Amino acid sequence: MKVPTYRKYGLSKRKFDRVNDRSRRISDLLSHDIPLVLGIAVGIALWIYTYKRLNPSGVLETASQIFLFGTIGLICVGIPMLIFRSVEKLYHYYMRRNSQEYIGAKMYEDDRETYSRWKIRRDENYWRLLDGLSFEKEMLGVFSKTGYEVNSEIRGDNSIGVYSLSRNGEKLILLCWTGKSELEFPSVETILNENRNKFTEAILVSPGSFSSDFIDKSREYPLKLITLKDLVELARTIQE
Repeated sequence: MKVPTYRKYGLSKRKFDRVNDRSRRISDLLSHDIPLVLGIAVGIALWIYTYKRLNPSGVLETASQIFLFGTIGLICVGIPMLIFRSVEKLYHYYMRRNSQEYIGAKMYEDDRETYSRWKIRRDENYWRLLDGLSFEKEMLGVFSKTGYEVNSEIRGDNSIGVYSLSRNGEKLILLCWTGKSELEFPSVETILNENRNKFTEAILVSPGSFSSDFIDKSREYPLKLITLKDLVELARTIQE
């Protein structure tokens, strides 16, 4: 995966910073500054108007006026904020369709985010910090990004997940072992025999290593063993 560059999107760092700064300032104006100032101004004007008309004299009437002021304030700030949030969305929609600099900056940001997301997955320590379900989810993401199509989950339990894959018209099954104990081959063998008509090749992924006995027995089946190191190497081949 190549590092995204400004030049690819017709930008320089100065242009990118200018576009981002302008968008941020306009967003702040439309979503915060203008509705807040407008709401407070209208709220105070309405409160002064009602205060003069009612002219409260007692403590209770004064307290009710304070409560009324708070209510009017919330309404006068909330409604403009909703209106100007819609205006902000229209602004960004217009810029996405008409400003090449804006479009380039957004594409650069998206690609940079994608690059950062997959860059961290090239580190074995990242995978070691994941729990079983998270490891399995991330592992499926790697396979889907490297030419495999994840069709469905065949079966899954607390330790072995089994998925149906396809690639270039070939049917495969993917097994993922995330248990804490050492994986015994009979557990895998049972799954392979149960699904023998559903695949031409099987892949077994484990964050741990495989014993020499396990490796010897796996040679009797069209089974590819992938360790954490192999999975990280596969993640490094991802092209976005």
